[in-house]
Amino acid sequence: MNNQQLLNIASRLGNSMQRNGAETYRIEDSIARVLSALGANDINVFVINSCIMLSMSNEDKEVVSEIRRCREKSTDLYKIDKLNSLCRKICTERMSYYEIIEEIDRIEMQRTYPFIVKLLAFAIISGAFTYLFGGGLYEVLAACVIGLLVYPLVYITEKLKTGIFFKNIIASGAIALLTLLFSAYLYTIKVDTVIIGTFMNLVPGVALATSMRDIIAGDLISGKNTLTEAVIIAVGMALGSGIVMATLAGVL
Repeated sequence: MNNQQLLNIASRLGNSMQRNGAETYRIEDSIARVLSALGANDINVFVINSCIMLSMSNEDKEVVSEIRRCREKSTDLYKIDKLNSLCRKICTERMSYYEIIEEIDRIEMQRTYPFIVKLLAFAIISGAFTYLFGGGLYEVLAACVIGLLVYPLVYITEKLKTGIFFKNIIASGAIALLTLLFSAYLYTIKVDTVIIGTFMNLVPGVALATSMRDIIAGDLISGKNTLTEAVIIAVGMALGSGIVMATLAGVL
């Protein structure tokens, strides 16, 4: 393989891992191992939350480099597992450039769960956490119904790419509004328990865990960036629900 093909494999692989929520150290280690297995020398990889920078040299000591931005991020552990398996396969078997690119394309093209499955999961998680936090039958039912009504809104904001801050303001405000309306006009429930239980769908648990792992591993820039992202999500949730509850709590 020539240098451009090696860089394309490494950047495509790393970018796909980053877009699906892999940790910084995992991306750097995977890229370095793959390039080394394919015959590259003097490999340098630097990854932050939104960018991958890498350089390498060939037998003629010619240094080449590439920078690839990551503008969209999600969490898909299934794809991360498949990409990890591909990395191990590249390191242990002889694969051509086109075979590797085809495999990356195949993994990236795999569909996530359909809308209806995500909708039901959102509702079930809302009810389960509400029960875990001490809610009764009516609280659990209310949380499930509210989850069914709120997830389409979350889905639309994600498609419109409103950003994590505004997405969580809108979603948390809708959760608080629907909970207050449910309690005022249908059945008296523990408002705080239902809101907190439904909020668990929005809590940035993965981001917090990833940031701690990056910081412990020494990737301070990525760790602090991810932690900042988690704080922004939490602030958005607090603002959305706080505005609605402050406005309507005395009315309903």
